[in-house]
Amino acid sequence: MTQTEDWTGEGKWDGARWYYAEAMSHAAKNARLVVWWPFSGQHEPTPGLYCPDMSTAVAMALFMDGVRVCPFCGETFIPKLGKARTYCKSAHGVADRTARSRDKTKRAEALIRANSDLSVPKLIEKLAEAGIKRARDWVVKAKARVKAQKR
Repeated sequence: MTQTEDWTGEGKWDGARWYYAEAMSHAAKNARLVVWWPFSGQHEPTPGLYCPDMSTAVAMALFMDGVRVCPFCGETFIPKLGKARTYCKSAHGVADRTARSRDKTKRAEALIRANSDLSVPKLIEKLAEAGIKRARDWVVKAKARVKAQKR
């Protein structure tokens, strides 16, 4: 390849973009568009890409760099330029974080109720084993709630 100058005087590589396009097309030629039927609670078929080998998967990952899947609703979306978004809508992010927080609260309270006879350090250890962070805070809140209910 030879380097030439364009009308602005900047050096450009002739043919590099065509070589890149051909190389990427060749690498991605084995990818197939398929329809996935999820086994989870979502009952809608979704489009997917089947890549039979790693080079095809890497090429498709480069092509699909900006494409995301919303963890809340499963919708495929492309975030607007300059925004690194995880969710397709900000409301979905709020709803997902709220649901996870409520689930964590239910799990922590159920564990505390089931093990109320344990000492505080053992209860904290039990919560930590269950993957609940800041276990001490949960125990303090639960003990305060129990005291308030007894009054």
